[in-house]
Amino acid sequence: MIVNSITDYNTLIQKCDTEVGIVVFVPASTSTHPSINKISFVYYYFDTGESYILGVTHTDTLVKYDIVLPKIGYVVNKKEATHLFGDAVKLKDIYSLWYTAGKPLPDISKHYDIWTNNFFQTFSDFKVLNKTIRINNIIPLSNWYTVLNNFCKELMEDMPLETSAFAFFDTVVIPSLASIERNGLYVNSTKFEASFPDKIHNVHKDLVHTNYNPFTLTSRPSNAYKGINYAALNKSDGSREVFESRFGSSGVLLQLDFDAYHLRLLANAMGMKLPSNSLHEVLANEYFGTSELTSEQYEEGKKMTFQFLYGNVTPTDDMPVLLRNIHKHITTITKEYKSHRRLQTLSGRLITEIDGGLHKVFNYYVQSLEAETTYKMLHTLMENLKGIQSKATLYTYDSVLFDVEISELEIVKEIIYKSIDTATFPITLSMGSNYDNLLDI
Repeated sequence: MIVNSITDYNTLIQKCDTEVGIVVFVPASTSTHPSINKISFVYYYFDTGESYILGVTHTDTLVKYDIVLPKIGYVVNKKEATHLFGDAVKLKDIYSLWYTAGKPLPDISKHYDIWTNNFFQTFSDFKVLNKTIRINNIIPLSNWYTVLNNFCKELMEDMPLETSAFAFFDTVVIPSLASIERNGLYVNSTKFEASFPDKIHNVHKDLVHTNYNPFTLTSRPSNAYKGINYAALNKSDGSREVFESRFGSSGVLLQLDFDAYHLRLLANAMGMKLPSNSLHEVLANEYFGTSELTSEQYEEGKKMTFQFLYGNVTPTDDMPVLLRNIHKHITTITKEYKSHRRLQTLSGRLITEIDGGLHKVFNYYVQSLEAETTYKMLHTLMENLKGIQSKATLYTYDSVLFDVEISELEIVKEIIYKSIDTATFPITLSMGSNYDNLLDI
């Protein structure tokens, strides 16, 4: 039913109060980041098999009503939906439910009819007399109704059980990543166009937005949007200079970096206590048998440690105890995987598809350990940053970037140390006027 009268709307409200529902927020545009997009319409499917469409900006909308949500409900792609309508965070995420159950993410496009599929392949947003026509707004609601009915009926019939892993992704991971995406990265538009000449259309009001995908094999998120990989920005070509503070001369960029993060994560998993000073320096001291390292020895020591961790090197008796213990730990993890054909992450999620030996299992294990440990701290950070102007704007594995209003610098530093277990995972802070010019503080 397409809601076009107060009677229809009141019936929808009653359904939301009494029945379990699946909600789909359909954005007006397919080419605009959801944080700056508009809602075309909202689709509802209830466990009784009834369904409704509530128009918002769609051209078929005859009467506009306030959006309502089921008291007990699920939403498809909660991260995107939260950008479009903040209260969607109260619903449970279908994507997280399917992901933590080890099932492929639901795909609406599989239910497109031939006409809809061809339409999307042929057209995108376009302009008529300087007015932008959003592509999803001109596909008739009757077509959408059929597509989404088939899609959500299939979801409702195949609903996985909720687990602790699902609760973690639904309430910790998704809201945290959505918050960072919403904040955006401020750019110097002139410099951005010089460094990314074919990506200037990414900039909206001097901001570019990221798009995290946590639904990877290891839970470590990818982060690419509109042709830019924000998880691997070039460190040597000067392109990071384009990212500055939105507060102008009254702001700075502040970065949090975890010290020797993978080593400390593994040590913590084994219950080993480590010194709080630079772990790479401690290990290099052992490699070279000196307490006075040269810069060359320090860099060579880091290379030796990375070679051990990621190069599948078997430690010898003269190597540091930490590395020997890590090797034993990796061997144990690998044997358990070979016995049970599954690797359990901190959240309780199971990884079952690892094609490779000891080294591959280790990579999956440590990446999942890194991601899920960081998500917990990130969630606390985002909660504690609420109410101030400064924002977290980029998360990349072992670091978090903040855009800080200078008068709030000490407050932000206090929040960082309050939110992170720095006794177990020591951090360093660096600061600068742009992302390419960060100096330790």
